[in-house]
Amino acid sequence: MESNKIVGFIEVLIPITTCNIKCEYCYVIQRHNRLMKIPKLKHTPEEIAYALRPERFNGNMYISLCGAGETMITPNLAEIVKELVSQGHLVNITTNGTITKAFDRMLEIIPKEYHKQINFSFSYHYLELKRTNLTDVFWRNIKRVKAAGMSFVLQLNLYDG
Repeated sequence: MESNKIVGFIEVLIPITTCNIKCEYCYVIQRHNRLMKIPKLKHTPEEIAYALRPERFNGNMYISLCGAGETMITPNLAEIVKELVSQGHLVNITTNGTITKAFDRMLEIIPKEYHKQINFSFSYHYLELKRTNLTDVFWRNIKRVKAAGMSFVLQLNLYDG
């Protein structure tokens, strides 16, 4: 098995329904699914990584982690990402980019040699970032990710407002 070949894509919806911002166009709010719950995951980061080990897929996967809320609030997220990238997977995390403590944790526990395997999809919620005075925090976290050698994409959320 070629260790660095990506053979597929897995989208993981983390059952988190809490968020630190409140965009009026959010589909979670519109569907009345904003339950403000932080999940108690039934499995450890090691068990999750074992279930997603490359041998099961005949190679490494591109694994995208997204919540029905702010993904970075998920308990043990940094530990889960660390386990996945240490196996050779590429990991994407969708985020509103404002949970600085979660970025701190990622940079603290994930060894630098794995940083190139991590991508952040930063959702740019301009009006809400402006309303909550989090615009500078958002851009600072992008700069930190970039400086750490992780990649990112900037997602512009279309909204008529």
